[in-house]
Amino acid sequence: MKLNEKNMVVIRFMLFSLFFGAGSLIFPPFLGQNAGEHTFTAMAGFLLTAIVLPVLGVIVVARFDGLDKLSGKAGKRFAFIFTVLIYLSIGPGLGIPRAASVPFEMAVSPYLPNDANRTLWMVLYSALFFLVALWLCLNPGKLVQRIGRVLTPSLLILLVLLFISFVTKGNINVAPALYAGIFSGSILAIVYMMLSYMGMCSSGVYAVQENGAWTLRCIVQQVFGDGGAILLAAIFTLACLTTCVGLINSISQFFSILFKNFVEIYLESMEHRIKENTLMTKQNIFYHHIVPYLGEMKLDEITPKDIIHWQDQVMKDNNYKQTYLKTIHNQLSALFNYAVRFYGLKNNPARLAGNMGKEEVGEMKFWTKEEYLTFSRAMMNKEESYHAFEILYWCGIRLGELLALTAEDFDFEKKTLRINKSYQHIKGKDVITTPKTRKSNRVLTLPDFLSEEMQDYISRLPYLKVDDRIFTITKSGLHHEMDRGCRETGVKRIRVHDLRHSHVSMLIEMGFSAVDIANRVGHESVKVTYRYAHMFPNKDLMIAK
Repeated sequence: MKLNEKNMVVIRFMLFSLFFGAGSLIFPPFLGQNAGEHTFTAMAGFLLTAIVLPVLGVIVVARFDGLDKLSGKAGKRFAFIFTVLIYLSIGPGLGIPRAASVPFEMAVSPYLPNDANRTLWMVLYSALFFLVALWLCLNPGKLVQRIGRVLTPSLLILLVLLFISFVTKGNINVAPALYAGIFSGSILAIVYMMLSYMGMCSSGVYAVQENGAWTLRCIVQQVFGDGGAILLAAIFTLACLTTCVGLINSISQFFSILFKNFVEIYLESMEHRIKENTLMTKQNIFYHHIVPYLGEMKLDEITPKDIIHWQDQVMKDNNYKQTYLKTIHNQLSALFNYAVRFYGLKNNPARLAGNMGKEEVGEMKFWTKEEYLTFSRAMMNKEESYHAFEILYWCGIRLGELLALTAEDFDFEKKTLRINKSYQHIKGKDVITTPKTRKSNRVLTLPDFLSEEMQDYISRLPYLKVDDRIFTITKSGLHHEMDRGCRETGVKRIRVHDLRHSHVSMLIEMGFSAVDIANRVGHESVKVTYRYAHMFPNKDLMIAK
């Protein structure tokens, strides 16, 4: 997703706030007070280590799409341990607790009555502090806006107010003020220079303090009197709050994941659970229709509203049939269901948003026996095509099952045909897989004439081994042959797969039960077979028995 300049400014402000914490407030004035006239030299080293190196770190981590992938160069185990230790150290181990304790000790505790229970006040302050931080973190999608547009500008305004008031009211020599703002063009460097400048000017004026925070207290006390406590408290609280929110969010992101990365996890898991052609279909749908829209979003931040916007965009950009739109949405919903079951996702936003597209139940096309016999006569001049269509019509098997047949699948003594595999042409290779469903593994009884036809045909195939495929014609080749046969005979054009429907319709007309038909054609459920009942309404009662 491309960001406009307005959003980029907000993100830059947010990054500044995340870098600028309690330490940034404390160390520069302390450094300036102790360095005195050597402040410029001291700040050069400070800016190098506090700005240049952290920014380079951000760039490098972003370049490798995360700290875990960067450290992964040293091995997966090292990457996991290293990343966890880093997040624990900057988070609950140090950074997050310090974010609350520092503003309390430096901006609240000194102004409490002497007899006040400081432990109780610390608990109350910390609870309020972290409740605000939690509220900011609960909606990660608005985090950039809240920090970049509200917290950071507020913090900068207070810091500038402090600096201007110090220069104009501080009664300290302001000649070295030129040092501020010219050393670095970044906002962070300017702030550091402002704080160090105030510390430098206080050198020799105030006694050297325990740390920079106490130096700031002295400066605020001189400039604003007792009322300066409010300003100091606001500065420390905002600085530490933004840092705390950033740390919490950063840690949570370690346990979150981009949608595009979870797609890889999901597909990798599916790789050994589904057939290769089904996997390829999933891959095509995700990488062409879903990832370009949702890929850069966090998996746990995607809402039903986002799904609706995605649906609108897909329907706007493509003129797909309703059934295919439904298929695309179902694939997305399946991924979210997987995340809910195994990765702790709270809910499935695709299910909550509702499906796009709908199931189109059109008229099921088929041939009567008379139509097929008319068609088949046009096929007799090409033996492979003729016998392929014979098997498809009289046995009702799937096209993939037909193309996987070998000589050993036929038992001409028992006049049976075994179906236990399916053919797919994937990535330029012939691939033999298991049948579509568990019920697809079956043994069919052949009509006498068909058994004789196939025995004669197989016996005349030169160099055919028992495990060689009998039918080497391609799917497109069969479609062309059907075009030719329909053109020559005038029989209405149906799909090759509709020969399977034609077989079912013939069995319905002959009075076979839905259970018998389901077993013969390999339907996983008898409910699938009942879909054919509308083709011969007069047989409904017979089928339902």
